[in-house]
Amino acid sequence: MIYNTIDFAYAPYLPEEPVGIGGRWLIRNQLKLYGIKMVQEATYTLVERTDDEIVLDVTFERVGRRQVVDFPDDDALLEVESARLNATGRIRLDLRALGSNADVTGRVNNVVVLVEDGVRENRTIDEGFELQISSTTTFPEAGGNTQ
Repeated sequence: MIYNTIDFAYAPYLPEEPVGIGGRWLIRNQLKLYGIKMVQEATYTLVERTDDEIVLDVTFERVGRRQVVDFPDDDALLEVESARLNATGRIRLDLRALGSNADVTGRVNNVVVLVEDGVRENRTIDEGFELQISSTTTFPEAGGNTQ
């Protein structure tokens, strides 16, 4: 789940139409992680802009509702009571490069019941995380060899 969060910070989704400082846009989609259906939303806010760089604040949320995931190969079920990930961060994006520099903090909170061979095991996952992403792009000298 954290890898998917990295995608939203490393390569942020930029709006199709230009926005000014303070402009916000929302990216929303559905996905399935380990069989769990979830809805995720990222809200980006443009904080600063120079010629080649923008600074964005991002809030990110992923929510999975109550559901049952069947793992027939393992003869097991996962009863999801709730699945949630929340994160916030700041992204510094060089518009000439492919990646960003970002700091993100978040929390994962999942409440599930694993049912295997008729045995039910309650599990609560409550973890915090901090991500620091650093990307370096080099550009060839003018008139230099780009091979």
